[in-house]
Amino acid sequence: MRKSGVVDIVARNPWRGARKNPFVLDADAARIEEYNRTVDERFQMRVDVPPEPVHGNPFNANVVVLMMNPGFHDEDVICAQDEDYCERLACEAAMVQVPGDYPFAPLDPKWKDSPCGSWWRKVLSRFIGELGDQQVAERFSVLEWYPYHSRSFRYKPHILRLSEATAYNQEVAAACVSDSSKTVICMRGHDLWTMGCKFDAYALPRPVNPRCASLTPGNLGQGLFDEVMDKLSK
Repeated sequence: MRKSGVVDIVARNPWRGARKNPFVLDADAARIEEYNRTVDERFQMRVDVPPEPVHGNPFNANVVVLMMNPGFHDEDVICAQDEDYCERLACEAAMVQVPGDYPFAPLDPKWKDSPCGSWWRKVLSRFIGELGDQQVAERFSVLEWYPYHSRSFRYKPHILRLSEATAYNQEVAAACVSDSSKTVICMRGHDLWTMGCKFDAYALPRPVNPRCASLTPGNLGQGLFDEVMDKLSK
């Protein structure tokens, strides 16, 4: 994708604007409140912890993974009290360059014990073990279909489909898919990514078990695993 196109997309990033609640877009606030009234605690979207619409820089990454939404752990509330942590995730969401060598924030050693740090280090352990966390952090990115945390996810199209945050990540995902130099893997939410984007998510590489986020030869297949390793090595 041409640099001018990337600049245009990044300029439309809704996470760059001011918000009443730093953890939710103003355009999404009423929608999430309505949604949370209709589901039990397991599915409720959290607006008291930093959202995670993206990790890493999808435009610079060689490998981009499409997910559903970030899970919720009780310790996320504790991390939300750390101003540095919140600022780091806010910069990542806004796709603002920050100092340091870890564009994929969960792999920054400073946050290795956070819930997202622990989870992604486990998911990426095979690549980290071979290449190191810094190199993986520079070449790997994740886009979440919905940016807000929940313990489990239940899709309600009349409430969630119109999200500003989701519309933006769909645009970014479509740009990544159109870039033949990238490997884009749809791990979860194939129906949702296909519905909102200009590509067929079912035509993308995908795991053997979509309920499992493990990036291993067993779940990706040896061929795709080797391709990812090669892309992260460059």
